[in-house]
Amino acid sequence: MESIILITEMNHVKAKEFFLKPQNYFSKGLPSYFDLRYLLKVGIETLDNKELEEKESLLLKRKYSDCSNINYILQTNKSKESYRPLTLLHPYIYVDLVNFITKEENWNELIDRFKKLKDKINEKIECKSLPFINKEKNSNIKVKSIILCKSF
Repeated sequence: MESIILITEMNHVKAKEFFLKPQNYFSKGLPSYFDLRYLLKVGIETLDNKELEEKESLLLKRKYSDCSNINYILQTNKSKESYRPLTLLHPYIYVDLVNFITKEENWNELIDRFKKLKDKINEKIECKSLPFINKEKNSNIKVKSIILCKSF
């Protein structure tokens, strides 16, 4: 697995680039006529490198939790009787979150926390649930959360 770069191995700039790619904004497979690039582009252009609270032109005076129905709900179905709602974060909220966690000091604190947790975990257990970039294919891949037990 030497051909991958985990998100925790990236600096704050590379991590921000990673998160702001459309395929990482919403990873569920959508039909080709759903193009999320525009939504994400508007969020990026509106906020730039600022957080929502710093953007005076948006006049946001409430917390996210006070704004009901701000996200997009997509309904999927596996059968005629079974529908499942999928939530697509509002692009402003997504970009705001990315801007916040990829500020250099916040990103470094997050990475330090991951390292401390990894040091505390039993070395026989390895978590494989972090997003990564495949260097050979130059593509982003997200894996399902899997916990593997190494042999004793």
